[in-house]
Amino acid sequence: MADILAICDKEPVFVQILADYLRKKFKTELEVQAFDHADKLLTMAEEKQPVLCLVGEGMLDSFQLQRLLECVENLIYLSAKKRRDMVFKYQSVERITGDLLQICDERNISVLKNTDFLAKRQNMKIIAFHAPAHHILQSTLALTMGQMIAREKKVLYLNFEPYSAFDYLLQRTYEHDLMDIFFFLQEERAKFRLKVESMLEHIGNLDYIPPVFCYPDMEDIDASLWQRLLQRIIDEMDYDVLVLDLTEHTRGLFSMLEMCDEIYACLPDDGIALAKAEQYERLLVHMKKESILAHTRKSIVPVFHDIPLSNAMFTHGELIRYIKELHGEISDLQVQEEEG
Repeated sequence: MADILAICDKEPVFVQILADYLRKKFKTELEVQAFDHADKLLTMAEEKQPVLCLVGEGMLDSFQLQRLLECVENLIYLSAKKRRDMVFKYQSVERITGDLLQICDERNISVLKNTDFLAKRQNMKIIAFHAPAHHILQSTLALTMGQMIAREKKVLYLNFEPYSAFDYLLQRTYEHDLMDIFFFLQEERAKFRLKVESMLEHIGNLDYIPPVFCYPDMEDIDASLWQRLLQRIIDEMDYDVLVLDLTEHTRGLFSMLEMCDEIYACLPDDGIALAKAEQYERLLVHMKKESILAHTRKSIVPVFHDIPLSNAMFTHGELIRYIKELHGEISDLQVQEEEG
């Protein structure tokens, strides 16, 4: 039986939106119950003893608070103001969830310790974008595919470029990036997941961890550490698909490519790019890494006449038609183009 996460706040629409998001995010891992009256929360809590209560500030009088604390070990407040150790409610549900998981980690609250996914290995598909002649649109294509698959499956996108410019392109400020994960790579399973969950950002239904800002820091991460990180994500996160946007700046590149089920080498249409691709293929044969070639689809990127400015619009028009053709010929993932 799944542990219960209870939400209680005086704004019923807010409670319902947040509860629906958390139910979708944690699926069968947590049972999320929503309330807009303290008495109903107390009745449930005394009967079922939820693992965690997320309660609006001012919802409980002193007597109700005492009753709740007698049957609930973990209580976190929702606040209309930004305060330490409370979750600010007037922000996106993604940010609320990230703040909630961060507080859980700081207080050592293992809200996911009994979930089924921790007891089994996830059957995750790994897709990589990489070409020896790096195309300027590689990240655009990788993001388009990630968003396309994320319509029906749970997808995590990781970018390994030295200059991703995500903060500028998406107009966001990031408190963490991919390098921060290595600080808690030693954590036990439930805590590792909480850490990763608290760092996630979103483009539509697609999850991503902000790319590294200072790329020279990546030079200290060797192949074994990258492999270990990917293996922990595979084993301990509940994603269906992992999309890797790779470059030669990543140590252990070939080891990462050997972990992939599908590799897309998207090349510009010029002789130099094709010559580089031919040398790359000969190198793989020389290094006895033909398995990488066996999973690689080489494609010449056409000239696009109308590329959307917004990442959220990549799944429309010319880009999505190209990605559907590229992906559909060698993948068993079933996706449909969004009409309109």
